[in-house]
Amino acid sequence: MRKHSPASLIVTTGVDGRVGRLLTQELTQRTSPANVRLCTPRDPATLTNERARGFQIAHADYNDPASLDTAFAGAGTVLITSSDGTNDVRIHQHRCAIDAAKKANVGRVVYMSFTSPSASSLCNLNHVHADSEAYLLASGLTTTILRDNQFAENLDLMLERSRGTNQLVLPGAHGKVAYITRDDAAAAIAGALTQTGHDNKTYELTGPEAVDLFDIAAALSIARGAMVTASEATLEAFGPVLADFGLPPYIVEAMLSMYMAAAAGEYTLVSADAAMLAGRPIESMRAYVAQFA
Repeated sequence: MRKHSPASLIVTTGVDGRVGRLLTQELTQRTSPANVRLCTPRDPATLTNERARGFQIAHADYNDPASLDTAFAGAGTVLITSSDGTNDVRIHQHRCAIDAAKKANVGRVVYMSFTSPSASSLCNLNHVHADSEAYLLASGLTTTILRDNQFAENLDLMLERSRGTNQLVLPGAHGKVAYITRDDAAAAIAGALTQTGHDNKTYELTGPEAVDLFDIAAALSIARGAMVTASEATLEAFGPVLADFGLPPYIVEAMLSMYMAAAAGEYTLVSADAAMLAGRPIESMRAYVAQFA
């Protein structure tokens, strides 16, 4: 098996997403773009600016094994990010990516997972990651597993709308969650990709504290100088709200299940792993909400 080193080729999937774009920025500060191959399932021409900055660019579609073979060729480290779709589709796609990494004899796979990956989790997204983690570990590849907690930005729309109402309403409002910002997650991922010493380890990427909706309302009240209240919504009432945003049914189902998992305490774990990998402090949710004052 090829030995990983900081100078070896890093291949990243998921560069089209919001975290992926932030990760690309982070990597420019931590390694030479010439050492990084950015992969997109779309037309590589969409990454013209990144190519001009010195990054290698490749097409990589989890549904196209040949594209993965080309994209992963010569890689010291491959980042496999979560795909999109129903659970059966995502499980199949993740397995295809892992198979391609094994076929390419990559030095290490960094897999983006999610907090509490278990087949018994109340959040159905975690069922995918439970399967993918197990499949990856059974592959014999050298691995680094990064389990993101919920992103702080998931609450942006609700926080923004509260400017007019001073009310926060969400299912699972009493559930504590160790939210992490996308900026901080990207910095931690970049650290895991560019540093040595992370072989066959699993890290929890969380913020520095776990908070519920009532904690967030209290922090927002201080920042806003006005009383902000929090209350519990029923899943039955909140499903149509999510559907009104134009989300497909499987996403609505996944989000509702995530609220259930939060209420059950699945996302309370707080870890210093993200700060260690990022090499800097991680923003708290209480500090994050101040921008919505």
